[in-house]
Amino acid sequence: MLETCRKSRDRAQALQLYACMPVCVVTDHAKITNQLVSVLVDARSIQHARHVFDRLSHRDASAWSSLIIGYVRHEEWQHALTLYQSMQKETSLHPSDYAFVCLLKACTGLKDLEMGSELHETIASEGLLKANLYIGSALIEMYAKCGSLSKAPRSPS
Repeated sequence: MLETCRKSRDRAQALQLYACMPVCVVTDHAKITNQLVSVLVDARSIQHARHVFDRLSHRDASAWSSLIIGYVRHEEWQHALTLYQSMQKETSLHPSDYAFVCLLKACTGLKDLEMGSELHETIASEGLLKANLYIGSALIEMYAKCGSLSKAPRSPS
């Protein structure tokens, strides 16, 4: 049912599913609840996704990444960066490649060169710069829009 809801991106259906989820499912069944966060983000219901996320007893990388992506889609740049920082403090998990692209977009939106540079270091240390052209492009855009194009990677490949 979650997968069907995710594919349809039907906000009403996602909210109905959220409303029907008993508290015990939200707190005790991490896999289902992590998926629910993603479904709610895809259905453009970031507040409900955050509510479910906050009640999770175990948050996987997908749940963290989904919520980060959701915040960026809603142009809530600072919420995305704050959530990423919490992820780094609380876990040893790393966001998805696409979430890194979104985090760089948040840095671009906020003109936060310092955080963008920190993300660049993390991305480089994880070996993602050579593996993902989208990340390289997002880095170049972030540095350019923050007025520091000279710090951008010369080639994203």
